[in-house]
Amino acid sequence: AETPSHESSPTDDSPWILWIAENDEETHLAVRGRGTGLHCEKFRQLAQASLETGRRLIIDLSGCTHLDSAFLGTLHEIVTSTVEGRISVLTPCEAVRRLFAELGLKRVLDAIQEEPAEPPCPPSPVRQDPPARESQQRLLRAHEVLSELSDENRERFAGVVAALRAELGEDAG
Repeated sequence: AETPSHESSPTDDSPWILWIAENDEETHLAVRGRGTGLHCEKFRQLAQASLETGRRLIIDLSGCTHLDSAFLGTLHEIVTSTVEGRISVLTPCEAVRRLFAELGLKRVLDAIQEEPAEPPCPPSPVRQDPPARESQQRLLRAHEVLSELSDENRERFAGVVAALRAELGEDAG
């Protein structure tokens, strides 16, 4: 067996947050470093494209140190949008796992797979597009999704939801 080369792996100061590797059966989508609202629209697009083609989606969080609320809401939305078992969330760090539990992301917690999984080919970095109005609307939707999970979340994200609605010129209803 050939030993995989790690020369193309990012360093800790790599600007690339999203990495993708796919074949006909699966998409391995890795989040490395800090996943933020800037990355969640591209993450959502890649995840949806994978699921629409019938591939299994593996979301690798083993190199992820933080997910902000926008990314958490987007992740929750993706995991709950498909049948259980089609998506695996690989080995999130303890801080990210605590956020899943704290915010009540039960389906995301249920999707966690503890054993590492090798990508089907060497991962490639994903180019990040500047945020557009659609991204801002997704950001709002991600926070609304989190807010609907509990009263604590509703209070926690009320300011963010209100600010995003104001920014988008949407009514608070």
